[in-house]
Amino acid sequence: MTNTERVRQHIANDSSCMICGVAVEDISHVLRDCMAVRGVWLQLVKTDMVADFFGSSINDWILENLSDTQRFAPCQGDWDLLFGSVLWLAWKRRNAAVFGVASDSQEFLLQQAQRHCREMLLASVRQEQAVASPLVSRAAVKWWRPPSDWIKLNVDGARNTSKGFASCGGLGRDSNGHWRFSFSKKIGTCSVFEAELWAVYEGLSTTWTLGVTKVIVETDNREVYNSLLLREPSRIASSLRCHLAEILSRN
Repeated sequence: MTNTERVRQHIANDSSCMICGVAVEDISHVLRDCMAVRGVWLQLVKTDMVADFFGSSINDWILENLSDTQRFAPCQGDWDLLFGSVLWLAWKRRNAAVFGVASDSQEFLLQQAQRHCREMLLASVRQEQAVASPLVSRAAVKWWRPPSDWIKLNVDGARNTSKGFASCGGLGRDSNGHWRFSFSKKIGTCSVFEAELWAVYEGLSTTWTLGVTKVIVETDNREVYNSLLLREPSRIASSLRCHLAEILSRN
């Protein structure tokens, strides 16, 4: 929330902007009037519409820019996407400043907004092409019940890309779709592929501990499926390889 709102809710005593120092930091200041973003708008808006652009209330300003994409834009284009991207990045930069993170330059913010706009347009075009393509087939994705007296074990693994830490989890359901058990585990540092394999191992270990031997394992990772089905031990870390070999050999 803005510093003005923080003061109103008695969370803070200072309503000034941390970036430019103006006495009142409200939402219109953060998104439009602060010197940290005003220069970006000046590069985007028609020169003869600058006064109107900065003169309306915040609610009218947002509504006008999203509904009339030609009023302030100097050329035909997707002004609503670019406008929304600048708003989001301006708010992100302001929050970064609150937590002591160095602010990006106005030029960098503008480049980011333009890149986001291009990516959204490209995604929209690809979606339209996919819908129109006769090669695209659509199929319902659903959970299928296991046979009677069997348990279906759905497993998954995940990895934090910035730190490399991984975890896994899963749950077992019976032929009526009822929950029977679930599990989760912190693994440590490994690849996503290994995290998925650890999920298989931990899930099967849990079923054996519970005395369940009729188990169907379901995973959304084709590499894991192929590795287990084709017995490709070279792709699996040695410690995990031994665990999997042992539990898969049980009857």
